[in-house]
Amino acid sequence: MYGTKSEAQSVLSDLEAEVRRLREENRRLLMGREILEKAAAFFGTKKK
Repeated sequence: MYGTKSEAQSVLSDLEAEVRRLREENRRLLMGREILEKAAAFFGTKKK
């Protein structure tokens, strides 16, 4: 599939970097969602 082993390693390295980037983005998005859920719960139950 790939010409040399180093090409395959390079592709694998690129894929691993992409997975790391996506996992970090996913972690940030989940944290943001959790904050928004807590804020919505806080302001939704607050009486005027």
